[in-house]
Amino acid sequence: PLRKGSGYTAGHAADFLTCADPWYMALHVKSGPDGGVYVSDWTDTGECHNYDRVDPSNGRVFKITYGEPKAWKGDLSKLSDVELVKLQTHKNEWFARQARRILQERSAVNKRDAGTDSLLKKRLIDANKPAEVLNYLWALWCTDSALEVLPGLLIHQNENVRAWAFRLLLEVPSYDVPLREFSKAFDDTSPAVRLAVAGALQRLPARQRIAMLIKLLKHVEDEVDANLPLMLWYAALPLANSDSAAALDVARSSRVSIVRRSIVRRLVEQVDANPKLLPEVIAMLRQEAADSARLAILQGMEEGLKGRRQIATPTGWREVYAVLREGESPDVRKAAAKLAVTFGDAEAIALLAKLVRNPGIEIATRHEALQALLIPQDASSMALVKELLDDPAMRGTAIRALAAFKNDGTPKMLLAIYPKLNDAEKADVIQTLAARPAWALALLDAMESKQVNRADVSVFVARQMQGLKDKQVQDRLTKVWGQIQPASKDRLEQIAKYKKLLTAETLKEANLANGRLIYSKNCASCHKLYDDGGNIGPALTGAQRSNLDYVLENMIDPSAVVARDFQVTKIETASGRTINGIIKLETDKALTLQTPNEVIVLPKDEIESRSQSALSIMPEGVLQKLTPDEVRDLVAYLASKDQVPLPKSP
Repeated sequence: PLRKGSGYTAGHAADFLTCADPWYMALHVKSGPDGGVYVSDWTDTGECHNYDRVDPSNGRVFKITYGEPKAWKGDLSKLSDVELVKLQTHKNEWFARQARRILQERSAVNKRDAGTDSLLKKRLIDANKPAEVLNYLWALWCTDSALEVLPGLLIHQNENVRAWAFRLLLEVPSYDVPLREFSKAFDDTSPAVRLAVAGALQRLPARQRIAMLIKLLKHVEDEVDANLPLMLWYAALPLANSDSAAALDVARSSRVSIVRRSIVRRLVEQVDANPKLLPEVIAMLRQEAADSARLAILQGMEEGLKGRRQIATPTGWREVYAVLREGESPDVRKAAAKLAVTFGDAEAIALLAKLVRNPGIEIATRHEALQALLIPQDASSMALVKELLDDPAMRGTAIRALAAFKNDGTPKMLLAIYPKLNDAEKADVIQTLAARPAWALALLDAMESKQVNRADVSVFVARQMQGLKDKQVQDRLTKVWGQIQPASKDRLEQIAKYKKLLTAETLKEANLANGRLIYSKNCASCHKLYDDGGNIGPALTGAQRSNLDYVLENMIDPSAVVARDFQVTKIETASGRTINGIIKLETDKALTLQTPNEVIVLPKDEIESRSQSALSIMPEGVLQKLTPDEVRDLVAYLASKDQVPLPKSP
């Protein structure tokens, strides 16, 4: 927020420094001896900061001062222990921190005064302010003398003091943790206290955590906490890896759905090594009456089975599914039906196919049902996909789905309907046909006959066809589409051209509403700006959007600097399909890829080869498709400090 040129003022800085999030403050704010405050700039992968080309106008550290700060000169190491103890209440936290460091160093070499610990304990007992109590506590901790006072602080009136007492007790290697002392934490009304215990549980042996986890997971209010659900799951994870019986006990007791779902997911992922785990999870599902608990278990099962096309129906599933499909919760019914497809349930398959074909059903539900039916990739799902090419609401998903099926008739089928498709559907057809050499040749033939406009094929798709490693495709591509030249060859020339066009006077005349419309058509599917847009590429809100050089460099030559998180991976499948996308998730069984037009979950046993490219998934030539006025409006919108409404009419 304090970035140069951002428009934020000293008043905003004051708000920032009184931020209520202690984790953010601890990470990003430090005080100095002159009273100034140092704030480290945030960093996002990709757009906010380039790793190879540093922008000197945007530093990593800011210093904020009030009035005329006076440089401090002195040597705290020359002070006595008593004077260092007094510094724990200094109004500048820097002095308190440095004093604790010196006390710790003296303790390490046995140079601390004999009465220092007693003085710190007395000051702690007499302190009225929580901040002072914590400073004295940390000083005692630094000198290995805090254990005696910690049990008494477990009932302190301030939640932060209680949280630190529990946390530090669990950090003492030799301390035998009695459950009765921590019963106060399990029933504490403060989520900060429960968070401290949940985080510190990771220091205990896995078996020793079980009873504490079961008690902590009784708090249903923690379901919506920003941090506790995942922290509790991290504490339970070792149990899911090594002690399935204990993990199931924890999952049964949990009122926090993320923990229940994550334990189930991890257990189901291990069914190859332990086939009994899936029936045990289904038995737990049968015992649950609450829809929220059922849904969490079903979602965990679905996530754990990703990467498996179809598996044999596990013991107990038919009886459970008979109950779930008649339940009141539509979410539970849908989740159960999707799993039933994976288990080869003919009745569930027929039910979902009926949903997909029903135009009166909500579009999202139809799409979700189709995605479930596509998992097995069998003849029946192929027939359904062909049928949906005539359904405008489902056509885009059907076109994308065809890429997974090795079918010689696919190019003819898609090119026959190409003229009547909208722009998004045409892009899906091109992306699908570029996935296999024979299909790519059919696409190039259609381009040569003018059935497909050359401009419809982006540089990204052309590079994908080039990467098919088929000489016939490469020769035809060069003849029909043209030679693929790296953008870097004429990058400077193009940047100079647009800088001459986009003067300050020209940008003042821009239509920002129209710029947002152009952005929504060309950029929003991948990039998020002002909390609106996709998550394929880096978020742009914090980027250097007002820096014209930066904007032009990234739009004209997006592959010049590609952060690791956004590098494209090329996948070749055993069926001959080539997929280019960003790896979003990888498990033992499956790879989740984000392509320009869809998310694909691919079983690893279907991957023939994989390699990483230095190219960006962002296509080149975005600006070349726009008129000069459109370029002006888009660049001006990108640089705007506030969101603007879309135009009332196109």
